[in-house]
Amino acid sequence: MATLTDTQIRGAILWTIVGFWPGILSFATPKIAVVALLIRILNPGMPHRIFLWTSTLLCWASLNVCIPVLLTSCDPAKGLWDVQITK
Repeated sequence: MATLTDTQIRGAILWTIVGFWPGILSFATPKIAVVALLIRILNPGMPHRIFLWTSTLLCWASLNVCIPVLLTSCDPAKGLWDVQITK
């Protein structure tokens, strides 16, 4: 970052922040497909199905809460990538 201009630094930080939400979703969404596959292959009993779906949906929900928390951690939001902004 020492060789970048201020505008380039702001752009790099902005695109890093924008890239967080697809990254978070890429952790959360495949878990649903894995549970669906496991249930079809293994044919578990009802208590195990409930456990698998509950744990998967709780994981998915908690990971999706990270997105708005990340995007609303600064006020104004532009302060996430522009360090020269003061409140």
